[in-house]
Amino acid sequence: MAKGVATDSQSPIAACPGIGDASLVAFGSRAHLQKKALVTRKWYRNVLMYGFYFAVLLATGGTGVRDTQCGFKMFTRSAARKLFRNQRLNRWTFDVELLYLCKKLHIRVAEVAVAWTEIPGSKLRPTSIFHMLFELALIRTGYGLGVWKIKQDLFN
Repeated sequence: MAKGVATDSQSPIAACPGIGDASLVAFGSRAHLQKKALVTRKWYRNVLMYGFYFAVLLATGGTGVRDTQCGFKMFTRSAARKLFRNQRLNRWTFDVELLYLCKKLHIRVAEVAVAWTEIPGSKLRPTSIFHMLFELALIRTGYGLGVWKIKQDLFN
């Protein structure tokens, strides 16, 4: 089974009529909570959020999703097959790469508002920022220079 594919018949994607074999991706987003989050978060987290968003714009030309780092993602089987056979990153910026691939493979993306509770104790370390920037540079150079090829056909 492809990773990230919703298989439960009770899942929202299974409940959507008319999806069939369409390639669709849903990215969870906390962007609707941004005003509240800006007030309650520590100042440096807001600086990091805006800085990362700017770096994503530079690396990918924009993803169309305001919150790339929310943990919720859902894929139709068709989208998962196309995306995960091309995915190369599996750490901090795998979701940015998936959005980049969605753009290149013409896979529709929906940004879905999710409820979110900030839990104290960040998993983000200062060195993580450098890893994230390095991976964004990999996306830019890997795909930009053609080192990483995007397979359009599922059978090659």
